[in-house]
Amino acid sequence: MYKYSSWLYLLLFFKRTSLRVLLAAIRTEKGATLEHALSNLNGLLPLIWDDIPEPDRWSVGTLYMELSSLGNSPAMSSVKQALLKVKGFDYVHENVRSLTYKKAAQAVIDAHFSFNNFYGEVEPTRQLASLGSTVPSAAFAESMQAYLCVFVGNQYGVSNAAAAIAEQELRKVSRDRWEFYLNRVLSSDENVLYELTNTKPAKRFISLSIALDFKHMNVAAPGVSRIVSFESETKAADISTIANTLYMKLRQK
Repeated sequence: MYKYSSWLYLLLFFKRTSLRVLLAAIRTEKGATLEHALSNLNGLLPLIWDDIPEPDRWSVGTLYMELSSLGNSPAMSSVKQALLKVKGFDYVHENVRSLTYKKAAQAVIDAHFSFNNFYGEVEPTRQLASLGSTVPSAAFAESMQAYLCVFVGNQYGVSNAAAAIAEQELRKVSRDRWEFYLNRVLSSDENVLYELTNTKPAKRFISLSIALDFKHMNVAAPGVSRIVSFESETKAADISTIANTLYMKLRQK
């Protein structure tokens, strides 16, 4: 028995055909025809993404990879925007995905440490979060650094809008990935440790630690195991002391 009625099959066929025509045009056309195809892709993809099957989703990711390898910046940027609208970077091959995530994470860090950071952090944090549902392993450390720096903020406070996005993404991280980060990355994460040397960011880290139950994770890294053991914001000064010790060790290398 058919899952869909005949008209639904025709509608899906039309959607898939329209997408394939646009992708072909982006590969081969130039000038105004290319611009129209890119504009139409950005308008069409969010409307059909939930309906098209996996192979068609991968075809959009493959196109982005091809454009990236050719250095076709205008077309590549437009296809990237279309993928961002549907959180479609899960369908870009791993090496290109990783590079895209790393660049996006670095943009967040650059904004975090720049003038007027509370305003400047919002858009790059949103862009990073829009890339997809799963951060590739090769870009995991950089992405975590970006989200944590935004979430804990600095000695003056946080960007409320950006921190809310960062918190949402941090809560999506699985327990095993958190254990990897806490055991293998945090003690060498200079930017996060630097922020934790201040009590305001340390308090926010404690709140995150409590919410995600870091205390009951398998964390054995020297110093970090103590950082995740605190369950009260009154211990923020203790975290800052430990973070400062770890930070200074890195600075001396």
